[in-house]
Amino acid sequence: MTAPSDAELPAEAEAVLSHASDLVRTDEAAAAHAVRAAAESLSSHGQQAAAAQLLLRGTRLMRRQRALDAGLGMLDEALRLIPNYTAALFERALLLLDMQRAADARAALAQLVSRARAYPRASEWLTFACAQEVRAQLSRPRAVETAAHDGCQVVFVGPSASPTKVVRLPPLVGREGGALRACPPRVHRHNWLGGHEYDDEFAATVEEGSVTVARVDLLGEGWGLPLHFFCCAEAEALERMENETAAARLAEAEAAPWRTDDHYAVLGVPCDFTMAELKRNYRSLSLRYHPDRTGGSDVAFVRIAKAYECLSDDACRRAFDAGEALSHHAPPWMYGGNDPGMPFSEKVERHFFKERFPFLPFGDPLDNHPAMREKVRQEDKAAREAAAKASSPELKSEL
Repeated sequence: MTAPSDAELPAEAEAVLSHASDLVRTDEAAAAHAVRAAAESLSSHGQQAAAAQLLLRGTRLMRRQRALDAGLGMLDEALRLIPNYTAALFERALLLLDMQRAADARAALAQLVSRARAYPRASEWLTFACAQEVRAQLSRPRAVETAAHDGCQVVFVGPSASPTKVVRLPPLVGREGGALRACPPRVHRHNWLGGHEYDDEFAATVEEGSVTVARVDLLGEGWGLPLHFFCCAEAEALERMENETAAARLAEAEAAPWRTDDHYAVLGVPCDFTMAELKRNYRSLSLRYHPDRTGGSDVAFVRIAKAYECLSDDACRRAFDAGEALSHHAPPWMYGGNDPGMPFSEKVERHFFKERFPFLPFGDPLDNHPAMREKVRQEDKAAREAAAKASSPELKSEL
């Protein structure tokens, strides 16, 4: 089946889109349901192309209103109807970028160029997706470590191949005859030490001189994270430690969004924003986080201004989108790796469009033929002069 064109939809479908554009501002679920129902009706009458186009346009509407989950579901339906619908594949990549799922967006764009090598600006969007993926990796949340209070100590459990592990409690340092008797009954990412990118949960049971740790979220399986947490001599000391750790992690969570290098995420704008959207979000956020207002933040206010300053400047935005500052952070799978001498955009292009770079294992064949090189140079010069003459006003007037 051929992909749908941008021809006008049936009048009934256009009416549904118009209604959804008004409805999405107050009830995105109802707007998405209306578009899906209309698409299903078209499909049931053999108009799969029109149904897919309706779903695509509905997705674009949802994305502008930041109803991203609803839009993703509609796109999946469009691609189920027409798997090779390149416009839908491209829109899916943009939507994933707006959801800050840069790795998935890069995969979607790679799928697109595998089917349409000449898709407009595909290389630029792939570069942007790869740059956003690198920025996401560089902006991962920091691990929060809290110094142990008197009477408390870190207990290292480590990974386990089985769902249960027994660890002997170490003697309490600095206290003659002291022992650890209180461990958190539930251990999860909010009270263990180290990173919090895992969602595992454990039960900890203290017995004489040891603690038994059992996984409770996935019974029958072990775990790979290097589990460690605080245990104390008294329950009151453990409670103080957990409160302090929770406060430190809350402060980290509040500061983390403003440490990201992703200007788009800071301002919450689409990856293909309009200037009106950029200015609206900037004004709203700068007013919300102004240091003179309740709940304001100097850090957030400065970061918001920095993001707007770059994205509102064409040259800065182009450099940001092209990942010009990321050459030494490129992932190892990419052509050229972290070689700082090769621009990030060239690494991406060489990786995904190898046909644009001929393989010359012995160097440029014209290097040892000065006469041939001069001939090529003269031919290029003549071609440029002919093109300039053809576009001159004098010649056009003669014609």
